Amino acid sequence: MANPPVSVHSPLGARASRPLKWRLRWPRSQEKIGGVNTYIRHCAGKIFRPPFWQKGQSRDPNFKQATLTFNLHFRSYKLTNRIFLKAAFTAAALSLASASFAAAWEGKWVNNNNTLSPGTTIQSIAANANKNAYTSNPALNNNAWGMQGTWLSFNVPTATDVLVSATSATTNAPGFTVYRTSAPFTGVVTGSTPDNFTNGAIHGFDQIAQAGMAGIVWATDATVTNSLPGNTTTNGIVETLGYVNASGISYTNAYGDRVKAGADDLSIDNLYESGVFGSAYTSGSTVYANLTLIGLAPGNYTIFVGGTMTSGTNTPIDVKVTGLPLSSSDCVFNWAEKNYASLFSPAGASSQTQTSYYYRYYTGTKSYMGVNSTDNHVYYLSTAGGNPQDVGPLTDYMKKAGCN
Repeated sequence: MANPPVSVHSPLGARASRPLKWRLRWPRSQEKIGGVNTYIRHCAGKIFRPPFWQKGQSRDPNFKQATLTFNLHFRSYKLTNRIFLKAAFTAAALSLASASFAAAWEGKWVNNNNTLSPGTTIQSIAANANKNAYTSNPALNNNAWGMQGTWLSFNVPTATDVLVSATSATTNAPGFTVYRTSAPFTGVVTGSTPDNFTNGAIHGFDQIAQAGMAGIVWATDATVTNSLPGNTTTNGIVETLGYVNASGISYTNAYGDRVKAGADDLSIDNLYESGVFGSAYTSGSTVYANLTLIGLAPGNYTIFVGGTMTSGTNTPIDVKVTGLPLSSSDCVFNWAEKNYASLFSPAGASSQTQTSYYYRYYTGTKSYMGVNSTDNHVYYLSTAGGNPQDVGPLTDYMKKAGCN
């Protein structure tokens, strides 16, 4: 049978619909003998009495109706607060889960040092241990598992040759990709790219796709103009440079890309480096995955690393990134860029080799600076016209620049 309709017509007026405004705090003595409901009924008996009520006289005929209204409001209040608390606890749990995921994604460098200068090394000990976060996970069709891998961001202030090395025991096999990014990037995007197959997502993405292509759109920077639709993040990937798969097995991922055993150059051109090569091998009880990037330009880079061997076991993977010492020519080039910016701009151009010249080309000033190996002299050339100008022995400029 349906409950009878309840109308509010007590002497209390509006107060009956706002119990939180006037509900008294019950003393501990009332908690002991009956708790909140006993004390509420106790308060209601006092509040709902009309002024003329005395012991032995009849209660106001509206008392029961008002008491019922009060109880309905109080029960509604308790239910509402239970729902609110449940929602609050759920949100808190999601926040904690999100924080723990972020901690798993974002790798840490020793001493929090992520700046790589020539002649220096940064490293992350036990950066990851998952056996198939990079590839080989059959449940993901060999896609990368971004939430179980590790993202390591580093900055290069001066153009330099860089060696990225990942090692593990033979119970695992490291794999990693190196990306050029517009800002420090650790797998956390700032945009709102929809989670679908073409865009990909952090929990299953194409680890070797070029920026803007299917499977990596979710992490592609918004400035990449030739991207598939959906790249909305403002701190993402602008170019995929190269990768290493040390498992000795080639895998085809869900996007149809072949993650070949060994190392591969994925770069588009020489904008951020002038060469990418590497290797993967086992020596004793250690598996090595190495990638060298020649003349890596100043800026931000990210490494995604994880295991490549589902048949193995979760075993720690160490990552080390070394800025190789500058050659004498590169040392002079860097010095000239700082002291003669009007001739060599923008700074940090990648060094290249052609015939007997080791040189850099500056797109801003449309000029070349190089060293000829036949006479070890420095040469300057402007594309405005003319022939290369011999500006003197390299050793003279090494002294001026303080190069060893």
